[in-house]
This record gives sequence, C-alpha cells and structure tokens, in this order.
Amino acid sequence: MGQQLPDHLPRWLLLKYKQGNCTAEEVRLVDAWFDHTADVISPEEAPDLEAVHQHVMERIRKGTSKKVKRIRLYAAAASLVLLFTTFLMKNNTRRVAPPASWTAIHTSAGELKRIILPDSSSVLLNSCSQLRYRQDFTQQREVYLQGEAFFDIKADAGHAFRVQSDSLHVQVLGTRFNMAVYPNEGTAAVVLESGQVKVNGTTNPAAGIVLRPGEILRYAGGNMQVKEADLESAFAWQQGMLLYKNVPLGDICKDLERRYGVHIRIVGKKLPATAWYYTSRRIPLPTVLKVLSESGSGFHYTINNNEIIIR
Repeated sequence: MGQQLPDHLPRWLLLKYKQGNCTAEEVRLVDAWFDHTADVISPEEAPDLEAVHQHVMERIRKGTSKKVKRIRLYAAAASLVLLFTTFLMKNNTRRVAPPASWTAIHTSAGELKRIILPDSSSVLLNSCSQLRYRQDFTQQREVYLQGEAFFDIKADAGHAFRVQSDSLHVQVLGTRFNMAVYPNEGTAAVVLESGQVKVNGTTNPAAGIVLRPGEILRYAGGNMQVKEADLESAFAWQQGMLLYKNVPLGDICKDLERRYGVHIRIVGKKLPATAWYYTSRRIPLPTVLKVLSESGSGFHYTINNNEIIIR
C-alpha cells in the first residue's frame, strides 16, 4: 500500500518475470506495475496486446500444464514486454526497429565452405560448424560461431568486427585469424596470423587479452593462456591436411569424427592422453587408422560402418 511505482521497468526484470524466475517481492512489484499501467493503454494498442496474450496462452496450452496463476504471470509478462516497447517508442518519438532476421550457414562432416560477408570479409568454415550473422550486418559487424573458422577481415576503423561464441568474444578491426569453439568440448582457441585481436572470456568479459601475430590463446576451465603458435598445424585444415604434432589421441579422434562423419570410442584411460605425430593429405579413414595404429605405442581398432572402437 502506498508504494510508489517506477515510470517503467528495466528489461532484465521483464525477462526474469517472463521466465518465472522472479522473487516474491519482484513478482509483487511487477504485478502492481502492470495493474496500474493496464488502465492507461490506448485503444490503438489493444489489438497488438490481445495478439501477444493469445500467442502466449496458446504456447502454454500446447507446451506444458502450469498452474492457472503461472499462466496469468506469463501472459502478463508478455503484455509488459509490449508495453515497455510502446513506452520507448513514445519517449523516443520514433518507431522501434523490428528484430533483424538472421542468415545461418552450416557445414556437415568433411565439408569446408567459404563465405563472403556483406562487407567483403571472407570466412572459411570448417567441418561440423555454424556461422550466423544479421541481415543488417553492415550496420553492426558481428557474427556468432560454433565450431571452427578462419577469418580474413576487411579493415574498417569505424566499425569493429566481433565474433561471439559460447566461451570467447573476439574483437578486431582488420586481421586474419583462426577460431575454434566447438560446443561440448570445454576448450577453445584463437590463433592470430596478422593484425590485432582482443579476446574476452564470457565468464570474465572485463579481462581481455590482446594477441600479437603468431600467438595462440587457449581457453579451458575459465582460464586463458597465450603462447607462441604453430601456424602450420593451426591452418592445415584449410588445405585439407591432417597434421597432428604431439597431439593427444583423444583430440585427434574428435577431429577425425568431424572430418569423416563417424563416431570413435577409445577404450582405456591412458590411450586418449597419449600423444601422436601424424601428417598426410586427406586420405580414406581406414588408411589413417592403419598408419596411426602402427606408429608410436600403437593400438588396435575395429570398424563397424560408422562406429570405430580403439583399444
């Protein structure tokens, strides 16, 4: 009673409310704000409000059987998002631009794909990878990467180029670099060939590291480490080469899975960490396995269609 309500609610609170993650106090605040604001909705906004409400109700009915109170919260939250957008439109005296649509490029196992971005920057996408960018890319040079890619970025001092991923953020002006951020591997790497890049981890975005040409940044467990790079090994995939210099067998098998579209299981605890040296042009996988098995400490393997067991 008597609590003074804010003129508008912050976006983070609306999203938290919509997701059902608010505290009891936050729920009371949002409910009170909504009840107060609902009385002053202009007639021309009512159709859009009803459309959003119906959409949310339909999605909830199809997806899950929540309690009636939670359904009301979701519907109210959707209405709040619309009201918040309307508030911004009125205060800025201009229409809010609709969300930009996305272009997504995928590669399958063993496939490489070259992409020319709208600013004429070039990206070579490695196997089992995905690159996404907005259709208004020239206004905001930003891409999202899953997997591995080599970037050749056109210099534009007025518009920095950014690569976003689940683990690392990279900002550049004009440069050539390789970035590997395959999901579910727990590691990532950025190798700089020329120019300059700044790399930030998503867990600590303020602690950025600037790389110099010839350096590699490795990310694992929330920590970033920089050292001199083996450029030949880092860029070999672009020429279709298999090049492993003192690389653990477990990492080699992950790469072979992406290149040949197979599943490889290693039996035993020591084998995955055992280092191997191997180099060749791309050749049939059975030949690769035969040569690897006969080198170093060796191993035995069986092939059953796309399933390979190494022991």
